[in-house]
Amino acid sequence: MMPAILRKTDSAEIHAFLEELHNQDWIRRTERSWWPQYVFHYTDVKNAIQILTDGKLFCRKALENAGCTFTDSASPDVMEAASSEVREYVRLYFRPRTPTQYRNEGIRPKDQIALNAHCPVPIFFLFDAHDILTRRECEFTNGNFSSSVATRGNTAEFLRNLPFEKIYHTGVLPSPPDKVQIIFHRNAEVLIPGHLDLRALKVLACRSTAEKDTLLALMSEEIKAQYLSRVRVAPVQLHEKKWTFVEQVVLSSESIVIHFSPDSETPGPFRAKFELYYLETGEQDIKEISEFNVNDVNPFSFDLTQKPTYYRFRITLDGNLAYENIYSEPSF
Repeated sequence: MMPAILRKTDSAEIHAFLEELHNQDWIRRTERSWWPQYVFHYTDVKNAIQILTDGKLFCRKALENAGCTFTDSASPDVMEAASSEVREYVRLYFRPRTPTQYRNEGIRPKDQIALNAHCPVPIFFLFDAHDILTRRECEFTNGNFSSSVATRGNTAEFLRNLPFEKIYHTGVLPSPPDKVQIIFHRNAEVLIPGHLDLRALKVLACRSTAEKDTLLALMSEEIKAQYLSRVRVAPVQLHEKKWTFVEQVVLSSESIVIHFSPDSETPGPFRAKFELYYLETGEQDIKEISEFNVNDVNPFSFDLTQKPTYYRFRITLDGNLAYENIYSEPSF
């Protein structure tokens, strides 16, 4: 049994502030109207599966101490320069589409990965803001926690005084010096020391139908039974969608048809691998293309001469998992 959640003494004030924030005209009349309901965490699909399996989000230090392998979306240079204390917290955001996400979302050729930060298939964890922000151990920052100028607090008063018009800023960035300030505040964070349980998890949001299929295919039956109702393709703009990803894959016994996002600013070239595993016979068929550009032929397809009725199909681009699913021919 999980321990009871300890609450802040000023929880009622935090609840009231979140309602006030939600009802402000500059928020409720825009795409941001629902943001105050949640705090946000995104991570690569393989990490997402591990989090769901563990039933917890662990801080970087705990993962490193345990020798866990994980897809690291953070810039090594940024983490090296940051205080060691940064590694001791689970880090959430007040909003989606942060500057950090802009740098690392989507599959990009190796020479186009900014600051070595890369999150190939981002899955969003949307947590209930009222639940998380009122937890006794929860802290808030006014900007990127890795920055030496970030300030943090844990009271309703501190939360109320955060510059939410800058944190929730959207659209074109202003000219310097305001640009630097806006970027900093857009990265404002919610901090939980050590680890965070998933009791407040409301939504697991995927960028596309194909990535939802991938998330579900990687789940154990036990995890799927627990979280299936919370998995959905994001109905609103949580993701940037500017870089390569798989939108849809149509599997059948006759063929496989792959639809990549046509809007990618980084269409290649990639080292592509298409892996087909015949689950009834144990055979496999692997096709590799060393210089693959998703815009050359989109949709990309191939026929299945063996007419398999039960198989697993996987796509990797430069070694990054882009899609995985199992096809089982329906029986009538």
